[in-house]
Amino acid sequence: MAYYVEEMNEWAIRRIESEAPDDVDLLMGHPQWNVPEDGNEIRFSYFLPNSEKGMSIAKTFVIENIGYDFWGMPWERLEHIASLEESLTSVLLDGTILWSRNTEVCKRFTDLQQLARERLQDRSYSMKTALNRLAEAMDTYKVMAFEDNLSHVRKGLCYIADQLSVALAHINGTYFKKGPEMQDLVLDTLPLVPEGYTDAYRRIIHAMTIEDCCELAHEMIKKVRVFLTGLCSQMDGGCRSQDSTCDYSDMAAWYEEGTYWFRRLYSYTGRGDAARTLQWGYSLQAELDFAQKAYGLDQMDILDAYDPDNLTALNQRGHKIQEYLHNTLLSHNAKIREYASLKEFLSSGE
Repeated sequence: MAYYVEEMNEWAIRRIESEAPDDVDLLMGHPQWNVPEDGNEIRFSYFLPNSEKGMSIAKTFVIENIGYDFWGMPWERLEHIASLEESLTSVLLDGTILWSRNTEVCKRFTDLQQLARERLQDRSYSMKTALNRLAEAMDTYKVMAFEDNLSHVRKGLCYIADQLSVALAHINGTYFKKGPEMQDLVLDTLPLVPEGYTDAYRRIIHAMTIEDCCELAHEMIKKVRVFLTGLCSQMDGGCRSQDSTCDYSDMAAWYEEGTYWFRRLYSYTGRGDAARTLQWGYSLQAELDFAQKAYGLDQMDILDAYDPDNLTALNQRGHKIQEYLHNTLLSHNAKIREYASLKEFLSSGE
């Protein structure tokens, strides 16, 4: 029993040329992620159709208990892969053209390869995709934490590890040629990896219980989250808005509305109303987190100062943050529509 490489590549080309020669642009080969007994020869991986007719020649079948998948990938998905939004970078960058309709489509493919390479080398761009993968890992963990099926939990752990590892590969300007295989060995060679992350990765195969899986997922997420946050703070504009791009007039409008959020905080902390302080404080914290990301501001935490038996510290924290926001706007000559009295507002002509 063997995988028929040469014979199946010839079959794929015949199928294209006989059934849809004008509706398929490229037939792509890839080293694949073969099991050892199937060798490393380049075999067909996918084709790129340009119409529904081209897509319709896709076929799956089994020969001698070995599955073959002759499948069509839309150009749009390949463009998505070039954007680093999928963990299939190798399918693009290590792809080999086995058949082409013309030279123009070959150039279209190689242009996408070049775009992917440029994005991997763009630290600001790759950091954004890394943060997206971190967010995906965290979302998966939220579901995993409530799961009581070991198979599902173990799948979640492996998915989280893959997302985090791909994120780290990207900020190092590279990708995994063998998909999920031997990622730890690649991580060992990269300079930008959190301390202890690879050791945690290697413990995945020994996680035998739901608790083990959840604890390990949490540990890996935390390491990467702290690491990326620190890396962002070191980058020149990698993760924060810059003065040249921040819309301070928009921030001023946000601040003008936000003064009432602070008023609620001051009112309920002043009254000693712990419940309403926390209920509205949560909403204010969400707005502050939004502003931090949208306008490139410093981190503005208030809820860590919450103490139901002593709300004074939270009140003071609120005043300090509001002052910081106000001064930031003034330092950038942003116009804040604020008036000392109703009379002043009415006479302003607004």
